[in-house]
Amino acid sequence: MRQLTPEQRADAIARIMAVVEAKRLEDDAAADSVATVAKVKTAARRAACKEYTKRWHAKCKAKREADPALRAAYLEQQRIKDRAYYHARKARQ
Repeated sequence: MRQLTPEQRADAIARIMAVVEAKRLEDDAAADSVATVAKVKTAARRAACKEYTKRWHAKCKAKREADPALRAAYLEQQRIKDRAYYHARKARQ
């Protein structure tokens, strides 16, 4: 194996580092594009889920408003929840 001069060694190290840096930049760019796609998909999924939930709540509310027995049961359930919340807050004070 032949010995390299200090200049040749520095040049070889610089070439290797340039290749490593180029590969790192390529990997970073690929990771950024994957993250961007994931963000877009997540935002779309979140919006669709929000829209579905909104429609579901509207449907349940319409059904509740149409049936007096359901409406009474819902109001009783809310009253119980409110009392439980009130007592829990009172206990924390």
